[in-house]
Amino acid sequence: MDDNQSVHVYDRLWAHVTSAALGEEESRRFILRVAHEFE
Repeated sequence: MDDNQSVHVYDRLWAHVTSAALGEEESRRFILRVAHEFE
């Protein structure tokens, strides 16, 4: 598995985990904050 695939897999995992824990809108904000930290 290359790095892009790994990132995609973890992205999907975090999307499911955070939406279950935070709710859909809050999880979107959380994912966007994390994504901006990696830029």
